[in-house]
Amino acid sequence: MVTLFLAPTKDQGLSFGFTHPKLAGIHLTVYSVVENRRTRIHSHLTDGKGIHPWTQVIDSEFYSSILQRLTSRWVVPISRVPRCWVMRSRLARKVARLSPRPVGERTVDFPVELYHARIRLNLANPFRWKRINTGSLPQEAPGYGVAPYRGTVRWVFTTSPPSDKVICFSDRQFSKFQDQLGRLIGFDALAEYLETKGFEPKDLKPPGMTRPKRQPPL
Repeated sequence: MVTLFLAPTKDQGLSFGFTHPKLAGIHLTVYSVVENRRTRIHSHLTDGKGIHPWTQVIDSEFYSSILQRLTSRWVVPISRVPRCWVMRSRLARKVARLSPRPVGERTVDFPVELYHARIRLNLANPFRWKRINTGSLPQEAPGYGVAPYRGTVRWVFTTSPPSDKVICFSDRQFSKFQDQLGRLIGFDALAEYLETKGFEPKDLKPPGMTRPKRQPPL
C-alpha cells in the first residue's frame, strides 16, 4: 500500500506528498497570493533536500478561464434531461462501501478496488435502477443520477441552489477536466520529476503486494 499525505501550509495552501521511505521529503505545494489586487496561484516541488526543482506561478483569471472552458458545456437546461436514473438502495450501498472514507482524525482510506470496479449500467433493470423526474433528484439518494444525453450516458447533478439547469457530464469529459487540473496545479510535474529520479509505481509497492484481481461489475 502506498500512503499519501495532504496537509495545510502556513500560506493557507496545501502540500501533497508520499510517506513511502523512497520518496521521503518529496512533495508538491500549492497556495495563492494576492499581488497588486490580482490573485496568483503558486506551485512548487520540493525534493528530499529542501530544494525546489520546479516552480510555477499562474494568474487565477487564466486558471479559471481554462477550467470554465472545459466545464461550460456541462450546464444544460433541465428540459434536455427531463428523466434520469438513480441507484436503488442496495446498489448505492455497494458503491458506498468502495468510496473513500475516514478511518481516523486525519486519515482517509481510499480503497484500491475503486479503480477496478465497474458499475453495470443496465438501466432497464428495475431492481438496480429507478427512473425519476430530474427535478426531484436532490431528494433521491445518492443525490445524483445518470441519463442518456447526446449519444452517451452521463452523470447528472442538480445545481446549488436548485434551478432550471442541471450539471451533466460524461466520464470522458470529467477525465479531461482532471487531467487539465493536474497539469495546472503541478501533478504532471511531480510525475515527471519522479520519472527522472528513476521511480516507478512498482518501486513503491511493499514486498509481497500484488495487483488486485479485476473486480466483477457491481
